[in-house]
Amino acid sequence: MIRRAIPSIARFVRPLRQARSFAVASPRTADLDEEEARRQAVRLALDKKTGRGWTDPWDLDELMDSRMEYDDLPDWSPDLVSRTSQERLQVQSIPSLTALTQMNLPSPPPPSPGQGYTKVYALQRQRKQHEIIREQVEASALSRLPAIQALPSWEEKQDAVDELFEEIEFQLKASNPVLGMHPRFGEWVEKALEEYLQSIQKAGLNATSTSEENKDKPQEGIPVFMDCYSDKDGPEQLVPSILHPLAINPRGTNGNMVEEWELAAHKTSKRIMIRTSTQRIASALTEHTATSILVSGCQGVGKTAAVAAIVASARSSGYLVLYLPNGDQLHQNGFYVEPNPQKKGIFDIPIMSQRACDDFLKTHKSDMIGLNVPKGVIAEHLAKDQLQRLFRDAKDDSQIALNALLDFGRGRINFAAPCLSAAMDYLMYHQDEKPFLLAMDEFNCFYMPSHYFHADYDPEVKKAIPYNCINLFRPAMEATALTGSSSPRTVKRGAVLVAVTESHAVTRATTDALVNRAKELSAEEGTPFVHVEVPRLSKLEVEHMLSNYEATGVGKLRLDRGETVSNAQEVEYLRMVSGGIAGHLMNACMVE
Repeated sequence: MIRRAIPSIARFVRPLRQARSFAVASPRTADLDEEEARRQAVRLALDKKTGRGWTDPWDLDELMDSRMEYDDLPDWSPDLVSRTSQERLQVQSIPSLTALTQMNLPSPPPPSPGQGYTKVYALQRQRKQHEIIREQVEASALSRLPAIQALPSWEEKQDAVDELFEEIEFQLKASNPVLGMHPRFGEWVEKALEEYLQSIQKAGLNATSTSEENKDKPQEGIPVFMDCYSDKDGPEQLVPSILHPLAINPRGTNGNMVEEWELAAHKTSKRIMIRTSTQRIASALTEHTATSILVSGCQGVGKTAAVAAIVASARSSGYLVLYLPNGDQLHQNGFYVEPNPQKKGIFDIPIMSQRACDDFLKTHKSDMIGLNVPKGVIAEHLAKDQLQRLFRDAKDDSQIALNALLDFGRGRINFAAPCLSAAMDYLMYHQDEKPFLLAMDEFNCFYMPSHYFHADYDPEVKKAIPYNCINLFRPAMEATALTGSSSPRTVKRGAVLVAVTESHAVTRATTDALVNRAKELSAEEGTPFVHVEVPRLSKLEVEHMLSNYEATGVGKLRLDRGETVSNAQEVEYLRMVSGGIAGHLMNACMVE
């Protein structure tokens, strides 16, 4: 309504402006002309500045007079996607964990010095400079070596090699004006040429053999997107059913991945970029029978997307996956706690446990057929009267089916927490028929001060119950052992996958302590613990991510028709503004 009102007001204002134009010039008019001249000078000065891929329009009259609204824009269709994006993107269905580990993906970018990796970045930058010089030295010397080898005497060859050193150094310094100013540039060129000549002499081959070896080197991989959408999912369904119970968090943010799907015009495609960090997690799952994995990274870099991709791939590979994507909600919105009837000092969250039973059954009820939980395992978590009630109608008094156990807890709030605890205990430590994956996002929220209180823990109800004393969180915290000096409790077959969050109120010291502990555990020999850090997007990944935004109709790329992805300056500008962080890149594509 406001947009429609502005042009109507302008129609009444224009006659007044025209009438004033016939009036006699006054000092007020002269001041306005001087002010307009000053503004025009500022506009010209700003237009002369460089550094952006386009010029901002300073005249807003056309925009203000327009009556077009958002609903008047043409509908998005796949025909609007540019040929560049169509040829660039590689989209496939959900791969298995084994297939995921065999993909040829692009290497990650170097660590950012802004994230504290100054020494690692300096070392990588130095290696990159040496690699550039080595490639140029080999290319320059390749055409000159046959003539040197054809010389008859050793003295002539030595003189020719000496001249080669001098000529290549001057040639490369002229072609690299910035790098050539480095004080040690001559040493680098001399070392690269010396190593190249020694390698040829040692191999006893011609100079052309090195070029043939370079041809045999594997090419750099390209990014691949996995599409989690299924024909069973409707276009109105925001999150694919294979990622249940992932959903929009009404009390905060749960990653930009779900937000991207919500904003996309393509409602029948839910894509996740497969990256090297995702591949490392899949390799840890396939190489180890049992392991614990912690995923870390800066805010918006793609930790939630990495966990979701592994959950989808693991479920497609036959894993039983208990997915708890919203750790922030679990750690403070569990409504109430109750003392565990069997274990003193341990507490249950009935409502959240009931939801977990329901979510687990919705995704894996048919996969649980054939798994039976022994009565002895259940007796460790249920009281005697609860155990009698559970087995009252059972045909076998020694065991009960896993899906029947979870269904019993789903339908009765008082049995939800002990039934879920018994099921998790059985899957993690008492069976090896099917691999089990416990995936939890926003895991560092459980190491902040607790939000749960009970008189059985503190009679004055002043001390909060630690999260490692709550049955729903206890298995994952025991399997990771990120606090204290105890070793992680290893599952029998499967893994525990947890990821930290940078989007919630968790202190920097808490998250850093968990990540440092994970690095220590992963460095210990014999400890099945893996730490994976999700890096920033590389230049190639940024290009493919922008093409994916255009192909799915996200933000200003929805009706772009390839103008952004084909403009190298604008792509580089978006990469610079976002810092290679996926969440920031999506936000940059939202603003015109």
